[in-house]
Amino acid sequence: MGVIKLYKSKIVNDSEFNGGYEDCSSEIFSGQYENLFPDVSPSERASGYVRYRKFFVHATAQTISSSYVGIFDRSPAGDYFRLHAATVAQTQGSLLALPSHKWYGTGRITQPVASGATVVVASFDGDVPDIEVNDTVLLASATDNELHTVAAVTSSGLSVTVTLSNGTNHSYDTGSRLCHLLPLGSIAPSYSDWLESSSSGTYDEVNYPPSVYNVGTVEDVWTLTFYSSSAFTCVGLTTGTVGTGDINNDFSPSNPVGGTYFTLYASGWGGSWQSGDSVSFKTHPSSKPAWAKEVIPAGAAPCFSNEVPFIVIYA
Repeated sequence: MGVIKLYKSKIVNDSEFNGGYEDCSSEIFSGQYENLFPDVSPSERASGYVRYRKFFVHATAQTISSSYVGIFDRSPAGDYFRLHAATVAQTQGSLLALPSHKWYGTGRITQPVASGATVVVASFDGDVPDIEVNDTVLLASATDNELHTVAAVTSSGLSVTVTLSNGTNHSYDTGSRLCHLLPLGSIAPSYSDWLESSSSGTYDEVNYPPSVYNVGTVEDVWTLTFYSSSAFTCVGLTTGTVGTGDINNDFSPSNPVGGTYFTLYASGWGGSWQSGDSVSFKTHPSSKPAWAKEVIPAGAAPCFSNEVPFIVIYA
């Protein structure tokens, strides 16, 4: 199992409802035909079209302290791709309703860059990404790559001149890549918003916190409702019913897609629970969302295969 996997959102279409939560049953595979975007129709090429798809960068094996996602190269076709930050439940309609946007893209270096240089000039397709001071860029060639912080940026048409905060470690020929990276931050599963509704029952979430997992934990609000002094049902707001449990045994509902949603421990329960009492909390998966945009200019030529070349950098 790899450290990083990419997944689609639960709703995938061209409507305002496109996007939403992560769908861990729908993995995006590198090199797969139509891995994120569908074929461009002749009418879309003729008149032009803009399409959006949401995806999730999922850490499956470990906590990641820092991460970025970017587009590794420009499209070989007449279209071009951009990335945008996302929130977990965000839909296409809410993305486009934002008062402003910041798009990330990749260009080709148009002037040789010597080792130790701080200035990089690159050109982009379609429109210039929203590169700003303190953003992170990746310089990449067939043999070398390195991350840098942007100290200054100017643009003229589709050409951008980026001043780096430090000199490069390698030289880069014309045609090498300048990737404007979308920061995702740390990626790890977590829980929050613990709430007990009982006059005398307790759960010690400080010493026996719920276990959450890289594989199996999802974005949801869970409610445990007691139907006796020891037994409860468990329902997720979006997942639905995941079974019953009791305070005398650990409770680890299985995710049918793989892994375990969470674990609550028998040692954490205390006091006296009664029928009708409840516990609720939220879980958050080991993933971060992002939006990809495909822009097809009017009159674009056909292309046999054109997948989105994502790159994920993490530490």
